[in-house]
This record gives sequence, structure tokens and C-alpha cells, in this order.
Amino acid sequence: MGSAGEELLFMVPGDRIQLETGQIAYVNADGYLIGINNIRIPAAGRKMRDVIEKLSVWIYFDKYRVIEYGDRTVEVLGAVRFPGKYELPQEGWSLMNLLMKVESLLSKGEREFLVIRASWELPGKFIFIRGLSLPTLEGMGGDDLPIFAQDTVIFPGSRNPVYVFGAVKSPVCFSYSKNSPTLKTAIDKAGGFLRSSDIKDIRVFRILRSEKQSVFKIPDYQGENFELEPWDIVYVPSRLPSEALEEQEKPTPSFDNEVFSN
Repeated sequence: MGSAGEELLFMVPGDRIQLETGQIAYVNADGYLIGINNIRIPAAGRKMRDVIEKLSVWIYFDKYRVIEYGDRTVEVLGAVRFPGKYELPQEGWSLMNLLMKVESLLSKGEREFLVIRASWELPGKFIFIRGLSLPTLEGMGGDDLPIFAQDTVIFPGSRNPVYVFGAVKSPVCFSYSKNSPTLKTAIDKAGGFLRSSDIKDIRVFRILRSEKQSVFKIPDYQGENFELEPWDIVYVPSRLPSEALEEQEKPTPSFDNEVFSN
């Protein structure tokens, strides 16, 4: 079989393995292992050894090797000392480990965070985790929330943030003002749409403190005057898979300075 280290890895889209038979399987963008015959095995977020065990039920083989690894980074944005992308170690991270890596928050008063996590087996679906990092005397987070590969972790540093992500020019987080921002305002702050943006299926996720979530679908961008609320998350899907986007269309995250001031 594979090495001990590989078998303990949690698989992610982009992972490619080659069996001793020469056959190659890979994890697609939806999180399934495909590529050999008609197999379709849930893989993303599962340990490689468990996925390989299921594969061996369908195909006989003794050995395999990983020939390509998918993206195992975590993107950290917002009011932290060193935002950016970080390689997730094999043993994984908790929110506390992540805060130690980025050397704590810039804003001591606002410690709320938001994790955006793709639901690999449900294309176009997301898991949103909103919470509060628990400070210690050293200023590090005390949360045991596990962080997964390809998570986006945002520390807004503001009581009333609004997020825009997906197929927009510059995914953004901005502070909710007294004048209720509209969907159009949010899209404008994100630099506008890409050519690949699917404006027929824009969604606004409303995250409530009760952990309940409301989803508003805005068909054909007819709700450009739709009023947003604090902690709303605007998602613009793409009509094309991310790997098909032209280089100049790839989104660049940006944030209003006012949101993350000390």
C-alpha cells in the first residue's frame, strides 16, 4: 500500500494516485475519487487509507503511490498580523494553532471569526462556521475548532461585517454602515462581476447567532436593491469550473481598511 504518512492524509480535490496496475484515479472538484472504470467514491475530507480500502473492494491491487497532491492550504484573511495562505500540516490544525501561525489578531476587542468551508459532496454548497476565538493572556486563540484544507478563515475585526466571495473580481469584507448596503453596493465593493459569473444564481447567506441559516436566491440579478444585514454572505457562483478561468479573471481578496483598524 502507500506510505504510513500518506495513508493518514485527509484527501482533497486534486489528489491523484496510481495503482500498481498503472491505472490512475483522482479526486475531482466535487470531492469524489473517479477516473477508473465507473467508480465514484466519496474522498475529500476522508483519510486516504479509508478511501483506498473502499477502492480495493472494486479493484484488486496491493500497492499504490501518490503522483500529485491537491491544494492543502488554508487562507486566512482580515484582522491578523500575517494574512495569507498557509500549508496545512499532516497532523492538522485547530483555530488556536492557526492564530499562533498568523501571530494573533490585530483587533483585541473583536474576536469573532467566520470559516467558509466547501461542502465537497454537494457542489455549490458551503458550510459557514461563525464563532468567537477565546483569548489567553498571550493573545492567542483558545478554540479547538478543527481547520480543514481549503478552508477560508476570516477575522473581520468588526462587529458588523458583510462578505462577498465567489466569481467577483476582488472578494471583499466590508463594515456594515448605518445606511443599509444593498446587493449592488456589495458587488460594486467587490469590483464587479467576472465574465464567468453566473448572475442568474446569486445567493445571500444570512448567518444568525442561533446557528440557523437563511438563504436568499437572487435570480437574474433582479434583486440588486436587496438590503443586506450584518454578517450576510454574498456568493456569486461561476458558470465555469475554477480551473477554466483565465488568469486575469482569478479573484484577488481585498478588505476595507476601516474594518480592520486597531
